[in-house]
Formats: sequence, structure tokens, C-alpha cells
Amino acid sequence: MAVEIYIAKVDYWKSSEDPIQLNDWITLCDEDETLTILTSTAAKNPVTGEILASNAPGIAVYIDPVTGNSHTFDFRRGKICARYVPDILSKATEIASKLSAYVQNEEGVAVQP
Repeated sequence: MAVEIYIAKVDYWKSSEDPIQLNDWITLCDEDETLTILTSTAAKNPVTGEILASNAPGIAVYIDPVTGNSHTFDFRRGKICARYVPDILSKATEIASKLSAYVQNEEGVAVQP
């Protein structure tokens, strides 16, 4: 099971108060050459082979300039989430700082790089 981190403006990411605005997220991504906003996303069902596609106005791909690894940041209901891997924390912290937000784990505990 994947562990996620969350970027939110509140002390506990599940709160609906003070959401990050989608237009602020898109502007941040447009100004950051390591982040690319996707307009849609697709995945292949490994069992049936069916391609599942959806519009994705808040999904951004981050390409780590050091490792070349790609990671996905997903804007959902006023928060940004990503699958936790150690090399994503510094970028998540940078994003949080620009949005006056915090990086948290699933329990709402602050996460530092």
C-alpha cells in the first residue's frame, strides 16, 4: 500500500478550511520548469487491459533534475498529494513554502526533508 504526503494550508490536511486554490497551483506549476501540468491522465487496467482516462486539471508531473525520476503531484479538493518517496520531500517542501502551506503525512504530522 502506498503512503502519501499532503500539502495543505491547515494543520490537518483532512480539514476543508483554507483550501489551496487550483489557479494558484497552476500558476506555481507554470512558473516552475520542473513541474508540468497535465490536462488528462490515463492508465491501463492490468487485469482487463482496458485504458481508463479522465480529465485531470490539477495533476502535475515533477521531473527531479538530479535523478531524472518523475513523480506526480495531484491537486484534490484544495490539497496537493503525492506518493511518499524520500527524494520528493525537498520539492514538496518548496511547493508548500510557495503556497504558505505545510507538508504532512497521512496522520497530519509535519514532514521535513
